Amino acid sequence: MDNKEIFRRIAAACSTSDPLRIAGVSISDGKGNSVQEPRMGKSYCSPLRDDKNPSFTFYTGRKGDVRFKDHGTGKSGSMINLLSELLSVTCACAAEKIDEHLKLGLWQKPKPRSGSKHSGPRHLKIRPIQEMDAEMISKSVGQDCREAINVLERIEMLGVGKVYLKGTYGEEDCFFLYDEAASLARVRKLDGSKILNAKSVCPKGYCNGPLGISKLQSDLNEIRVMEGEKDTLAVCAANPEMDYNPICMTGVTASFGNYAEATKGSLVTIYAQNDEPGLDAASRWAREIKPYAEDVFVRVPSQQGIDWADLLSSDCTGGGFDEYSGESLVLFCGDYGKVA
Repeated sequence: MDNKEIFRRIAAACSTSDPLRIAGVSISDGKGNSVQEPRMGKSYCSPLRDDKNPSFTFYTGRKGDVRFKDHGTGKSGSMINLLSELLSVTCACAAEKIDEHLKLGLWQKPKPRSGSKHSGPRHLKIRPIQEMDAEMISKSVGQDCREAINVLERIEMLGVGKVYLKGTYGEEDCFFLYDEAASLARVRKLDGSKILNAKSVCPKGYCNGPLGISKLQSDLNEIRVMEGEKDTLAVCAANPEMDYNPICMTGVTASFGNYAEATKGSLVTIYAQNDEPGLDAASRWAREIKPYAEDVFVRVPSQQGIDWADLLSSDCTGGGFDEYSGESLVLFCGDYGKVA
């Protein structure tokens, strides 16, 4: 059997309860009752996050296997994917655990793919990040980003390589932030030159939105929201310990949309750019997530016309920031609430 068939058979052998038992977690209904054998089509509180309103379901896939859908974050997949999420392990490791638990005897170590196909996200051909790449990214951001780059690369949120765009044969030597599960990505050239007459673009097959939303770690209660790739890297570089979940809004027109509920119970800080489009966008994002988040803060550079990459740059000689929360956040959203 090939790798695909092994994974298919292991996933097909799973019930709704198998990944939960292996991970040692329980699932509950809207009344707080623990459910041992979840039923297909019924809504439960998500075991992947703090979920007070049942928004997690099991359903039958096209091939007859059991699948899940977390409507709060958009995550979905097989029971192998679910166990992978619950234990924060690779799908291969999750499949091996299921095979052992059910005594299927199907597991074999996955064989390397043959042929010229590259692994990784679609339309983004990733290569190993070199020291020169990190230096060029740091130069474009204005501060040393090497530690942040290492962390973002490890959680598969940052890559370097070739990007395929509509109407082109691909652009070499780019860096990109991407969220494969949510189909969100943004790309820039390493040397700062333009792509299709723009500083950054959305690659083929991807959309704009809260990039990083599918990678939220439940053990981290803080979410930091930045506008664009440079500000995201700048804020992460200033706090390289990364004891928070970073989200890159891919532009001022991006919105949280159906992903807003994924911020439920979190402390969210929005790092706004101090220009009219940036302030409008920050106000809109705050209004979108306020019904779900435990608390929302908006930070704005005190100096008009600058962003967080400017403020945190090693060349910046002064200037602080203003923070809005509580009543001041209500006033902020009122002042910059022109974008519906």
